[in-house]
Formats: sequence, structure tokens, C-alpha cells
Amino acid sequence: AYGGGVLTFSDMQQNLLTTFCGSCFTGIVTAGQASGPDSEERKSILEALGGVHRTRSDYWQDIKFDPHANVSSSLVLQALDSSKQTAVLSMLDWFKRDQHVTIKNEDVFFFDDIADNVKSFEGTGLNAHQISCKSRDPGGRIGGCGGQVSEIVKTPGVGICEVTA
Repeated sequence: AYGGGVLTFSDMQQNLLTTFCGSCFTGIVTAGQASGPDSEERKSILEALGGVHRTRSDYWQDIKFDPHANVSSSLVLQALDSSKQTAVLSMLDWFKRDQHVTIKNEDVFFFDDIADNVKSFEGTGLNAHQISCKSRDPGGRIGGCGGQVSEIVKTPGVGICEVTA
């Protein structure tokens, strides 16, 4: 799990393939390491993403927090927060160049529990939405406990959680 501990899939991750994402190519851009090479966590995440059939890769690329890294996989590790959009754009280039799959920017949907990661997609033509909007963590912090499948929406644009006092 992110930051250590036992991996527990959220409702969103357990049911991702039952959403519109079930007919899409999928990938992950995370600031974490997914427990390291050959880990059970990586295997479980790849399976939850639909396997190599949906990701077109089983190579976990560590971009070492370099926002200008040339991505060569749909499984990206150690992406710099607030710069994940550049990894996603580079991933689209990889899909086109190496997988011969052209995905339009407007057909990409990115979901993250950190508002700044979502806001950084503004102006890219990519869609991004904050998830895990209900406060489920100690201290009222949004995120960290995972998203709900109901938050996986095919709504164009960039959107963050509405914070209510």
C-alpha cells in the first residue's frame, strides 16, 4: 500500500472495469513504488487494471520524479505530484509510437485523490477528476482511503471535490 502497510483496494479499484473504463486501455501514474519489483501489489494492480490486454505492458517504469521523462509503459512509478499530466501525455505518445494505438486527448480520463494533481491537467485537453471526495480519513482530510466507483464519471473537463465546511 502507498506508504507501507497492506494493500486494500477501494470500491473504485475493485469495480473499475465495470465502469466505462472497462472498454478502455488503462494505465497508472503514481508517486509511489507499488511495493517494488515483482511484488504481489504490482501483480494485483495490473490485474485490477485489466491485465496486459488493457495496459499493453507489464513493465513498471520508474521515472524517478523526472517530469520530463520519456514514458515507455502504461505503468508509471514515482511520478512527480502536480506533473502527472506530462507523464500521461508521454504515455499517449508511447501508445501511439510503440503500441500503434492512437488515443485522443479528449478520450483520456485521469482520476486522482489530490486536487493539485487534477488541477495540473487544465489546458492539456485531457480529462481529470478528483476522487475520494468524501472525508474518510482522520482529521477530515480528503483522499487516502480510495475512491468510490460512483466517482468514475465520463464527464469532460477537469473537476475537483467540492469542499463543504
